Amino acid sequence: MSKRANNEGSIYRRPSDGRWVGALPLPNGRRKAVYGSAPEEAREKLRHAQRRLEESVLPGPARLTVARAVAPRDAGAPNAARTFQRYEQIVRLHLTPALGNVRRRRLASSHVERRMAEGMAAGQSASSVNHWRGVLRAALNATVRHGLLVRNVAALAQAPASRRARCSRSPSPTRERSWRRSAATDWRPSSP
Repeated sequence: MSKRANNEGSIYRRPSDGRWVGALPLPNGRRKAVYGSAPEEAREKLRHAQRRLEESVLPGPARLTVARAVAPRDAGAPNAARTFQRYEQIVRLHLTPALGNVRRRRLASSHVERRMAEGMAAGQSASSVNHWRGVLRAALNATVRHGLLVRNVAALAQAPASRRARCSRSPSPTRERSWRRSAATDWRPSSP
């Protein structure tokens, strides 16, 4: 068996019980261990862990949901009381009901975009929906900092387009008549 390259992981037999261990170094400095009864089983599990890592999903607590990841205490919420209340309100009313049961490993930018589209369809403004995305992005940045995610899918999600009415180039007929009337009158001050 030849030497493995750096960051490829290692496979060895544990002397205490004879089980085979596949160890994979993670970007946060820790190591993920997978176990098998034979070297082939440990190697296959190690390959699976490497594929998951390449897909930007770190092995970790399997049951960590978005609801736990976006809790305001984890979101790095600012100390201002009103801001913290608003963050908590966004999490409680808009993020947790729609995304709370999704496991953080399964969360994709399509989930975030779908939730923003649902909010827009329900009559929320683009600004409010972007605020939801900002709160989720801040919370997921904290999980990235703690080594539970490799990338932030909320940052990858495309923000919804604003539904503002565009200003037309030509004025409305009523406004145009008003301008013509005011231009026709002499508005210059009288000389003394």
